[in-house]
Amino acid sequence: MNVEKHELYRDHYLTSKLIEIKVKDDELDAAKEFIHDRLNENDDNLDDVLDELKINMRLAERSKYVDPSPGNYTKQRPKRTDVSERAKASLERLRKAGRLNTKGPSIKEKR
Repeated sequence: MNVEKHELYRDHYLTSKLIEIKVKDDELDAAKEFIHDRLNENDDNLDDVLDELKINMRLAERSKYVDPSPGNYTKQRPKRTDVSERAKASLERLRKAGRLNTKGPSIKEKR
């Protein structure tokens, strides 16, 4: 019974150490097997084995982000346009097309 508790504690401890050094979930079993193959009977070389695991799995080289592609530049935003200028241009275009009723009172006279 005591041996089973020790093995369970050891397994949880190894899992927490592996997660701490950023081993992926799908690689945990292979990493544990790697560690079990190289550990002494009293586990005194655990730090050395973990360092060797980091080198073999290249954990230090894993980046936290993905490099953007070189051709993907920042989004260029369009220039702001003055709304009143756009409205005046639309009114002028409608007057020239004959679609605007120019015989009624103007907007300024209604105010």
